[in-house]
Amino acid sequence: MNLQKLLLTRRFFSTLAFFSMQTVFFIYLQGKGLSNSEIAFSLSLLFFCNQALAILAGIWGDRFGLAKMMLLGCFLDVIAYIFFLSADNYILLLIATTCFGLGSCLFGTNAKACLLVLAGEEYKEKTRLQGKIFKSLLYVVYVCTFVSDSFYQIQSY
Repeated sequence: MNLQKLLLTRRFFSTLAFFSMQTVFFIYLQGKGLSNSEIAFSLSLLFFCNQALAILAGIWGDRFGLAKMMLLGCFLDVIAYIFFLSADNYILLLIATTCFGLGSCLFGTNAKACLLVLAGEEYKEKTRLQGKIFKSLLYVVYVCTFVSDSFYQIQSY
């Protein structure tokens, strides 16, 4: 498997995990006994880490290298999953949320940049890669819609 396909596949699963997480995050945190205001803050923190820190992720990718930042993003995702599985208090859940949001941001931002670097200077190739990135995002939306609909139907029984 070449690097381009590997990055697109990993980006697909990273994006799928992030959007799936949004779908079940509220119910998961309710199950942990958090209040609505604590859940709202956690979701805000997740979105902030994933969206607002994209500029920093790009700067860090330029400064320290795209591959290093993508690996750091994957590492933070793993740390987040461990914290989510073992968290028994609000602070650990906030740390997990921060790690998950920042990890997704670091990987996603730098993976897209890496794909564009792999395309070289050819405009046609860059456009084709942008299309593949968009196509993988559409697949994520389809899968998440199916998963969330199934999840809500299960919850209603």
